[in-house]
Amino acid sequence: MDQRLTTATQSEPAEPRRRPLAALDSELRETIRSFWRHKWAILGVVVLLTGIAVLYVQTATPRYTAELQVVFENKTGPLFDFQAAVAGAPQDEASILTEIEVIRSRKLADRVIKALQLDQDPEFNGKLRPPSTLATFFKDTLGLDLLLAKAPDETDPTQLTVEELRDKENNKIIDAVLEDVQAKQIPRSRAVVINFTSESPRTAARVLNTLSELYLVARLEDKFDNAQRASSWLAGRIQVLREKVEASEREIEAYRKRHGLFEGRATSLVTEHVSDLSSKLTDATIERRAAEARLAQVRNLRSADSVDTAVQVLDSKLIERFREQELELERKEAELGQSLGARHPAMIQLQAERQRFREKLQAEIGKIVQRAENEVVVARGREAALQRDLSSVKGDMVQSNQASIGLRALEREADANKLLLEQFLASFMQASAQEDMRAQLPDARVVSPAAMPDKPSYPRKVFVVMIAFLGSILVGGLLALTLESLDAGFRSAEQIESVTELPVMAHVPLLTAAKGGGDRPETFILKRPDSAYAEAIRSLRTRLLLAFGDRPPQVLVLTSAEPDEGKSTLGLSLVRAQAQADRRTLLIDADFRRSRLTTRIPGISAQPGLYEVLSGQATAADAIQSDPASLADLMVSGSSSADRKVLGDAARLEGLLATLRSRYDLIVIDAPPALALAEGQVIPMVADATLLVVRWGKTRKRVVRYTMDQLTRFGMPLHGVVLNMVDVRKQAYYGYGDAGYYYGKRAKYYTS
Repeated sequence: MDQRLTTATQSEPAEPRRRPLAALDSELRETIRSFWRHKWAILGVVVLLTGIAVLYVQTATPRYTAELQVVFENKTGPLFDFQAAVAGAPQDEASILTEIEVIRSRKLADRVIKALQLDQDPEFNGKLRPPSTLATFFKDTLGLDLLLAKAPDETDPTQLTVEELRDKENNKIIDAVLEDVQAKQIPRSRAVVINFTSESPRTAARVLNTLSELYLVARLEDKFDNAQRASSWLAGRIQVLREKVEASEREIEAYRKRHGLFEGRATSLVTEHVSDLSSKLTDATIERRAAEARLAQVRNLRSADSVDTAVQVLDSKLIERFREQELELERKEAELGQSLGARHPAMIQLQAERQRFREKLQAEIGKIVQRAENEVVVARGREAALQRDLSSVKGDMVQSNQASIGLRALEREADANKLLLEQFLASFMQASAQEDMRAQLPDARVVSPAAMPDKPSYPRKVFVVMIAFLGSILVGGLLALTLESLDAGFRSAEQIESVTELPVMAHVPLLTAAKGGGDRPETFILKRPDSAYAEAIRSLRTRLLLAFGDRPPQVLVLTSAEPDEGKSTLGLSLVRAQAQADRRTLLIDADFRRSRLTTRIPGISAQPGLYEVLSGQATAADAIQSDPASLADLMVSGSSSADRKVLGDAARLEGLLATLRSRYDLIVIDAPPALALAEGQVIPMVADATLLVVRWGKTRKRVVRYTMDQLTRFGMPLHGVVLNMVDVRKQAYYGYGDAGYYYGKRAKYYTS
């Protein structure tokens, strides 16, 4: 058995290798065919949705949109630091966006409603609007008034006052107006475009122009009110600042009096006084030192008893006369001493007179010394007095400087209050000037007033119809793809190959009773060998020969994923067709649960069969029966109460096939569904080739995928797929691509 399994595995046809571009092209073709198969559904969706769009654009109430442009300018300068509060001029993009919200404010909309009496217009007041024809139809004819009714209001009207009810209705009208107001800034500019949409072109233009006028008036009023509030606030602040300035000045004066400070150059006067005293003290010190030096010199002269030196130093005229007289006496004494001698009375008188002059000189020097001593005492006293005055003034200056620090702080506070007062006074003058409305220049202006539109902006008929048409094509395509995904069966060879990656060996057409003249397919193939059905059966054998080359499969197993796939009919048709070609063929019915040969072929015995041969109750020759309608041989399944162990013994089946291989060119085994019975998974192990029979449009893709996974898991390869019971007319109609083999130009080669 192992040798046969190895041979079967080696003889497998090579799986087709899909190139990426080819796979993509195949998917594209399959998608196009899916659309073609569901073309009527797509066409129905396109006609329905496009028709609804056409009906809508023809019956919808036209709406007109008027447009207006406003430019913001900055013509009024700001008041002190209150730009946002008083100036009112937008400075940047954020401010312009804020103005857009003001344009769409409820307050401004309420002014427009009152100015134009829009509350009396049914377009904005829902209570004045008559019910629509469609709503009336649904309500009166179909009784669907509950479906068309709006959600109940949470507020009980009986609990509201008349004023609250009026405000509630007015809010609804405001909401209706604001829904039609659109405003946006033109990029990189200070311009704003305002749009208003209405059922009436005249109303659209009137509302927009009125809105712009009221907006500009509101801006002027706001600026005027802001200026008034600023003036009032400034007046109060100015009064407070004046009181602060007066209090500061009073505090400064009191501080000066308390500390003895003078206004203006008080500090500089003290400094000059200190400087003057310092200079005088320096002079006094010099004078004192000079007097002391003179006194010391005089004392030294006195002790030295040097008259000549004293005359030179003391610079006294009296001493100088005394010295001249003394010199005269010395001259006379010298003259008389030569002639009279030292003892002469005249000489003695001259000496006595000289002594008197010396005493007078000493007395005069003593007076000079006394005067020098007095001068030293006076100089010292003057120096000490100046030193005391300077110390006192310096102490006063320190106190004055300390007091000046506090004074300067008070003066700075007073100066700051004065400066702030001046600024507020200037701002007050500006605010007072702005209170005059005629002096105001608007910082926003309308550069393009709203004109009455001549064409409706809604509905855009061509655009709506085109969008509906394109959208309906998209919806139809999605519907087609959805229907295609819900179709769980296989309808083309490409679908099978994409799921199984196995080649489709044959497309066997569905043979109805009308086409077969009341005959079953296995009988029809004998009566009409030139028919498309017969050709499909023969092509199966041809594809096997081409796929396996010089070693065509001798034992062929036909299996399926589910019952009623038509494999028994296919197997019988295949052996009969090969028998007509003078080939020795044998059909073995291995489906013990649902044997079909005894019911399909009259005169065939139910026993012995395959079970009896495998269990040893009969020989192969005993179990083989001849087909009454052809030269093929048949082997039925045998006893219906067969032992499962016998049926699942691959070795016994392999031995039987080894015996039969020498007698037949082709042995076809009709195996049970692979997922129904265990032997359905054993039989392919002993075959040369196994084909999976898939019923067109019925066999589910997930079941086929699961069957292949199970067979592959247990090492039982599949070699191809047979798409059976193909409804070629539907296949051609829906464009699956495989039906051209049977119809079109090739149909003349086959008989009906």
